[in-house]
Amino acid sequence: MEKINCYLCGSSVNQEILTRWKNDNGDQFNIVNCECNFKFLNPRPTFSEIGDYYNSVDYHPHSKGNGIVYYMFNLSRRLTYRWKLRIMKKQVKTNIRHLDYGSGDKSFVNFLVKKGISSLSYDEFYQPTNNDIVNSRKFNLITLWHSLEHIHNLDKLFLHLDDLLEKNGKIILAVPNFNAPERKYFNDNWKAYDFPRHLYHFDSFSLDKLLEIKGFRIVDRKRMLLDTIYISLLSRDDSIGYFKLFNIIIKSIIRVLLKGPLFSSSLLYICEKNN
Repeated sequence: MEKINCYLCGSSVNQEILTRWKNDNGDQFNIVNCECNFKFLNPRPTFSEIGDYYNSVDYHPHSKGNGIVYYMFNLSRRLTYRWKLRIMKKQVKTNIRHLDYGSGDKSFVNFLVKKGISSLSYDEFYQPTNNDIVNSRKFNLITLWHSLEHIHNLDKLFLHLDDLLEKNGKIILAVPNFNAPERKYFNDNWKAYDFPRHLYHFDSFSLDKLLEIKGFRIVDRKRMLLDTIYISLLSRDDSIGYFKLFNIIIKSIIRVLLKGPLFSSSLLYICEKNN
């Protein structure tokens, strides 16, 4: 376990806002709010410790299973893959050279390859991935689908992205939104907290600030409505019946449609490096 200062401002002053889980060793994981309003896990597992938390049956990107939740997870992936490809093609008109950073089981990469797209994967925590082959390549499009919030060393990450990204290349990233409209209905059980794998809890302000610090310009933002449905299904417990859950999902989606992508369950940003 390690204690850290705020990544955005360097401050050690923060306030605990949520304690959700302890492991068998008695370690306590807290989400804290910095005086600059950035929220993150503190203390957190070290890089050498975190891998154990990905070898879990309840971590869907790395696991296989049955039941309604797994069915919805796989259905939402199939539906969003085509949508994501359309976004990619709008950003790079011809000859996409793509890297999926934090790719999990490579299913998105496999989908793209079947569609004729040049695509490779990189993932530090999914052992079957061959990471070495990407370091000698350059890519004009890099995606980080719910990967940024997992990365211990953000300085190293963005240096790596700088090395991998072609000049005028673009990055598409998505992270859970701490200001997601459905979060208030599920209290401590909102599954996008994902203790302790999610090290950072971004909202639009903190994500904008991080990208500014790292020299990226935001080109566009998109809504991710299916994430609202999926996270809500995961977050339901016995205190919330399916009729109430349906109302929560509808209310949350309407708010996203009315108020825009900054209020989506997940923030999707399209970025390019400032020259």
